[in-house]
Amino acid sequence: MTRHHLSGTLGACMPWDPHLVSPTLGRRYPNAPIVEAVMDVRAAVATEISVDGLKEVHQGEEERYPEHQLNFLVSGGMLVNQADVTAGASKRLNGHVYRRADVTQVYQARLDGFTFSRLAPYEHWEAFFAEGMRLWRRYAVIARPPSVERLALRYINRIDPPVGQPVEMSDYLLTRPEMSPLLPQTLDGFFLNAQLSLGDGGPILTLIETVVPSPTGGVSLILDIDVAYTQALRVGDDIDDILTSRFSSLRDAKNGVFEACITDRARSLFL
Repeated sequence: MTRHHLSGTLGACMPWDPHLVSPTLGRRYPNAPIVEAVMDVRAAVATEISVDGLKEVHQGEEERYPEHQLNFLVSGGMLVNQADVTAGASKRLNGHVYRRADVTQVYQARLDGFTFSRLAPYEHWEAFFAEGMRLWRRYAVIARPPSVERLALRYINRIDPPVGQPVEMSDYLLTRPEMSPLLPQTLDGFFLNAQLSLGDGGPILTLIETVVPSPTGGVSLILDIDVAYTQALRVGDDIDDILTSRFSSLRDAKNGVFEACITDRARSLFL
């Protein structure tokens, strides 16, 4: 696929070092705004493995993750001919989803990969990554994927400005939509979706920002950060070391993006 760079400051693909964004990259905020952290490994299972066979991943995890549901892939299409237009959808069984009783942790064992999620309250990286890797190893033993196609970290943050005060996005976000000065400057809502490479050979960033109702009244700002490597990796004896290194790099990138997108006023909400 040919990449077309936009004009202006986005036109140059400069090396990006997350450590230059903040001298305290990866700082721990006592009231971190994380509502969900996701570790995703996209990988097709060995050809002989079925959805039913993936149940073996969960053996011994029944007490830790007692809740179960099936995962489906849904696809749709449209057929156009001279007489009419018809649309249809189909779904096929793709794997299993297992949850803790308190619904704070979820993992998926699928034909197309493995995903581990931690919902609020988020603890810290070491606990999150250790549990994700523990479950990934169980998955890898059963699914026997020959290669990994995509590694990703996704962190969804919800920033809650003080209730009862007007919300100026510029007070909390450095990355935000900019309206023409000839238009009204009060937004009833917005949705920003941007994708960019974090330097040559670096991960791909997908950044989403929007506004949602606050659980305490008023509005909250969503800062959704997804960083991913898409280079294929062979699964061998050293795959754990490779994944540990790649996810550590993704974590630095995620932290750098987060710090680059927020203001000091936003930071004050997390302390």
